[in-house]
Amino acid sequence: MTKLMNLVFFIQSKTVNLQKFTIKDLPGSSGRFDVICRCILSAIYNDYNLEKSVQIWVFLPQYGTFIFNSRNLNPQNFPKNELLLAKKFSNFILQINQELKIQKNNMTIFEAINEFIEKNYKIIVLSEKGRSFESFLKDPHDFNDLLCIIGDQTGDLLESIDLNNFSMQFLSFGAKSYLASSVIRLVKIALMNSRKNFKF
Repeated sequence: MTKLMNLVFFIQSKTVNLQKFTIKDLPGSSGRFDVICRCILSAIYNDYNLEKSVQIWVFLPQYGTFIFNSRNLNPQNFPKNELLLAKKFSNFILQINQELKIQKNNMTIFEAINEFIEKNYKIIVLSEKGRSFESFLKDPHDFNDLLCIIGDQTGDLLESIDLNNFSMQFLSFGAKSYLASSVIRLVKIALMNSRKNFKF
């Protein structure tokens, strides 16, 4: 029986602001909260089914750190579309309704990276300027669990001294600029199609 890989994504946004949030103007009223919601859905869903062993950590400095773990989510009531997720997730953040079964803590992204280093995760950073993801997958691998750092909308995270001090591999899907949610899908597809046929 194939062992499931624990696949984790990190994404951060300093622009999200829910003070004037309205579902009718999701992109314009929330500091691109819509981008975060699309990333969550891309990470934890495989078509319309929840993945078995995927997490996405959402770092929102104004509000905290939120962990979506596919193992803990109820497929019967977890949102499958961006608007419904935006409504329920914003209600959770603002403590209006705690219906979503997600975790919250106050770890910074760098503290969380250290925690995953201690857990012996392979950690990579997705960037337009990195080595090709395809060539990375052709390397001999001895890891079972993978953390992928997607970055943020501004690009500040990927260029930060704190992140670069970790000396992690920067990997790329080419010079083309992809949406963060598309990068997450590309990672999952590449892992499933690799010769090791990773399962998560």
